[in-house]
Amino acid sequence: MHIDFLFEVFKENLEKDSIVWKSQTYSYQWLVDRIRYWKNAIDTHSLPASSVVGLEGDFSPNAIALFLALIQKSNLIVPQHHT
Repeated sequence: MHIDFLFEVFKENLEKDSIVWKSQTYSYQWLVDRIRYWKNAIDTHSLPASSVVGLEGDFSPNAIALFLALIQKSNLIVPQHHT
């Protein structure tokens, strides 16, 4: 996969903080679990690999996890920012 090297680092640091957002910390374990959640959601909705996906969001941990899941599933991502 394109970003397997990231997941190796995540798995080596599961107890450590990966993201700090709005004064709350999220561990690598949380991130790995949330990426798995989004990958399952992508599969459930039968989104084919290489589909173009518009992702509207901020830099929240959930949006980051979805972004990484889409990359891992080989989707093309068009980031959009709501103003």
